Amino acid sequence: MIRSELKWMLFNSITAFIAAYLVYFHGAYELIATIDATYMARVIGGAYIASSLYLGYGAFTRQEGHKWDEITFPGTHYGINFKLVSLIGLLFVLAGIGGTAAGMMLAFHSMTSFDPSNISTLLVNFFEVGASAPVATLFGLGSLGMLYAQVAFVFNRYED
Repeated sequence: MIRSELKWMLFNSITAFIAAYLVYFHGAYELIATIDATYMARVIGGAYIASSLYLGYGAFTRQEGHKWDEITFPGTHYGINFKLVSLIGLLFVLAGIGGTAAGMMLAFHSMTSFDPSNISTLLVNFFEVGASAPVATLFGLGSLGMLYAQVAFVFNRYED
């Protein structure tokens, strides 16, 4: 069986390769920087990196055969509180939904200077800002899936 720290390095190496490929060849960062008016996708991405480092810390500092943390702190294993990781994953989705709501508020705010004679520019502005609203929710759902996949792959925990 492969050790958990090697699986953590493998998982994050593949993730970093895919992210670098998307940024370098497809301009993913410029797309996210221009389409996400609420900056929530960047916040979710930073929180995902921090939680991944927390899982890596647990993978590198675990001790075989010691269950003292399970007795002291219920819900912890390998020095990691998996209930906290689940909560962080759910906060990704909530932050994404909040970013979508803020994006839609920006879209409706663009309608404050309504001029009936110039309806085409109003619709263009509304749909440009409104199209960026679901980006934060997609980032939240994607980060949740990646975090749970990382926990399942690295620690063989499928039930949390």
